[in-house]
Amino acid sequence: MARALMTRFRCLKLHPLLPNHPILLSFKLTCQFSLEVHCRKHGIFVARHPLRVLCVSLLVPVLLCIGLFRLKVETRPEKLWVSPGSEAANEKNYFDSHLAPFYRIEQLVLATSASGGSEAPSIVNDNNMKLLFEIQKKVDDLRANYSGSKVALADICLKPLSTDCATQSVLQLDPKKFDDSGIDHAKFCFQHYTSEETCLSTFQSPVDPSTILGGFPGSNFTEASAFVITYPVNNKVQTTGKENGKAMAWERAFINLVKEEIRPMVLAQNLTLSFSSESSIQDELNRESTADAITIMISYIVMFAYISFTLGDRPSRWLLLFVSSKVLLGLSGVVLVMLSVLGSMGFFSAIGVKSTLIIMEVIPFLVLAVGVDNMCILVHAVKRQPDQSNLEERISDALVEVGPSITLASFAEVLAFAVSAINPMPATRVFSMFAALAVFMDFLLQVTAFVALIVFDIRRAQDGRIDCVPCARITPSTGAGDGGDGQRLHLLARYMRDVHGRILRNRAVKFVVITVFVGLTFASIALSTRLQPGLEQQIVLPRNSYLQ
Repeated sequence: MARALMTRFRCLKLHPLLPNHPILLSFKLTCQFSLEVHCRKHGIFVARHPLRVLCVSLLVPVLLCIGLFRLKVETRPEKLWVSPGSEAANEKNYFDSHLAPFYRIEQLVLATSASGGSEAPSIVNDNNMKLLFEIQKKVDDLRANYSGSKVALADICLKPLSTDCATQSVLQLDPKKFDDSGIDHAKFCFQHYTSEETCLSTFQSPVDPSTILGGFPGSNFTEASAFVITYPVNNKVQTTGKENGKAMAWERAFINLVKEEIRPMVLAQNLTLSFSSESSIQDELNRESTADAITIMISYIVMFAYISFTLGDRPSRWLLLFVSSKVLLGLSGVVLVMLSVLGSMGFFSAIGVKSTLIIMEVIPFLVLAVGVDNMCILVHAVKRQPDQSNLEERISDALVEVGPSITLASFAEVLAFAVSAINPMPATRVFSMFAALAVFMDFLLQVTAFVALIVFDIRRAQDGRIDCVPCARITPSTGAGDGGDGQRLHLLARYMRDVHGRILRNRAVKFVVITVFVGLTFASIALSTRLQPGLEQQIVLPRNSYLQ
């Protein structure tokens, strides 16, 4: 060991890019030698006991997946982007506990549309008022099902001054007067809503025209191009997540009613309709997470096909292609990546940490990229070993060659995510925690289960058994060997050695590359001051959402 360290020390000391301090070099060599020794021992053990290693390594993530039964997804924006100990969160908690949470808002906006470049015409006329009465009747008759009981708007609406709902609408201007004077009563109240008793709403409160109309110039309310209908609904402090169950059930029924019945009625009158409910953002985020499951599945299928193609060998005869292919190995590698993601989510779900949409949408791709990288490195390292060596030597030498770099890179990634877990923003902190554990589990599965699968794949190829159908074999004579050649480099490796490497060794190319890199670095630092912080809801919501 001392002789090997001294040899490495003399070789590295001559390298112009390395520091020449003996203590630092000795420490580096000791760490590297220690990693290589452990990688060699680990490779020999896996090569001798692949089935035992595979079963034990898979047992941990499979057991952690049981925690997925407690999986809960946090979609409330204030719980995702506001730190629990921040001033804003403390003030909101104080307000909610001493007074009451701000009421829930359900809203409809009916508007006229401009044509030919002219301004939108006024919406205040008898036909549109009749349409409002029809819409209001449908909303009043709406019944939502919640735990076997029927919920109506009157059961959940805000009633501050009487038994009537505090609905903000043109119809609140004493509807009985509309039967006598028609639209003239509404126009009269637009100008005298604070002084005339007949203009008070049904819950005995003045109705400000600016809250029920839109698109009017100055104070010319009669020229308004939009009706705004707002239904304030009682809100309760969320402790178990079920306090507003009735309101949320009615809101979902309200959105369905608007989509299926009210919107066709409005469009038939050549008007436009916009609508939303208090739970719309949360519901749309949930819908987005379900839709992205298809995208995640497609990406994993594409990566599976890519891995199976790149890991396979080029046989001398087409018949051997069924032996030298790595489809089953690639599929197993993708399954290991999925297990690492599910195991991370299961662990944190078991201890009560809620997941987020960012975790479900980003981490699968992140861990897949890391996992594919390690799989390609390991398989190609094994291929580079001489075919004359026995299986234990090939596996152990391959791990000695790439094991330290994979280990250090993986731990650097885990450390980066673990450090970012101290961020007070809940969404960022939870994402970092999930990502750190997923990357760590992916690394463990790569150096244990995947290496064991490589051993099985080599044995299968040496026996001439067909990939994906290992029970069938071609013939021992034609299928012998794993189809690889330890001395033959694949196309990309030859390009890196013969073309890319030679170009980068040129002194002028080195200078240009370093200059461009430093220039881009300083340009990025200078332009970073133009970043505008914020999270627009339009960016978060699906593009086909009605909220857009």
